[in-house]
Amino acid sequence: AEKAAKEEEKLLKAQEKESKKADKEAKSAGPKKNVSSYFHFQGARRAALKEAHPELGVAELARLMGEEWKAMSDEDKAPYERSAAEDKERYRAECLAAGIEVKEPKRKKEAAGGADGVAEPKPKKAKEAKEAASEVAAAKPAVFFYKKSQRSAIAEANPEAAPAELVQMMEQAFEALSEEERAPFEEKAAADLTRYEEEIAAESAARAEKEAEKAAAKAEATARKEAEKEAKKEAKKAEKAAAKEEKA
Repeated sequence: AEKAAKEEEKLLKAQEKESKKADKEAKSAGPKKNVSSYFHFQGARRAALKEAHPELGVAELARLMGEEWKAMSDEDKAPYERSAAEDKERYRAECLAAGIEVKEPKRKKEAAGGADGVAEPKPKKAKEAKEAASEVAAAKPAVFFYKKSQRSAIAEANPEAAPAELVQMMEQAFEALSEEERAPFEEKAAADLTRYEEEIAAESAARAEKEAEKAAAKAEATARKEAEKEAKKEAKKAEKAAAKEEKA
């Protein structure tokens, strides 16, 4: 279970990198990126499900929507497929008007970095490598915990979606949440920040103690060498004095 959790966290980090890259491209491109048919379904269904099941949290609602989507027939999905197609054409038209080339997203098997669609991490720069020296895991934002709770449901509902597309869906869904719906994830983020600050403080204290021990050991070794050096000098003086007395 622990290994699976680490693998999940590793994948989420890789997806966040892809998401940041996608966000950067989207900002420079201008037009709002189109979304999948499942996301259109989510937008249309969320309010009704929330009203029908007020006791369910965000994660449970997303799981319920994912199950509904998987159980729907092609005919039932058709309206959302049309909305997705129209949204895609809208995006293409806006990009064309802006003189921006539209690139098709890579499928999972075609995605850079391997068959799982996770991009290979780029070599760290000097500053990043220095910061990476800390063994403390960085504090996670609220959206990270939201993605972690929603990824399985959204991935199951969109088996053909590339990692970057899944991340975009989750981030758009997170942005659409109310303050009340975000609260559980904000609380987890706050708790994780506290954890990070405490662990960093403990790590810094441990490093300072270790450095102090090294400095003390170095000072002791230096003092010992000086003492040995002085002892040798005194021994030579004594030998010379003894030899002088014998001659006398």
